[in-house]
Amino acid sequence: MIDFIKYSLWPAVKVKLTYWWWVIKYQGKKNIPPELIFGKMSESMNRMQDGLLQALRHSPDDISEEEKQELLKLLRLADSLEKEINQAKTENQEK
Repeated sequence: MIDFIKYSLWPAVKVKLTYWWWVIKYQGKKNIPPELIFGKMSESMNRMQDGLLQALRHSPDDISEEEKQELLKLLRLADSLEKEINQAKTENQEK
């Protein structure tokens, strides 16, 4: 039960609470600085990549080739998402 709350419910609650905290703190949705949003997204992507790399490093020797390929595919996808976030961040800063 605790794992269900920790891994299923808490992340969604945390995101909603953070969002509403920003709305209150910056006095409206439109006043939230884009740098803050892009910074948090970038941090999240870095944590996800670190987690995937740790999963790859500590994977057992008898892992199937299909699972290994799926993990590598997820790493490539995470890398491309991080590049897109950084590109959007720089485009937003240029405006």
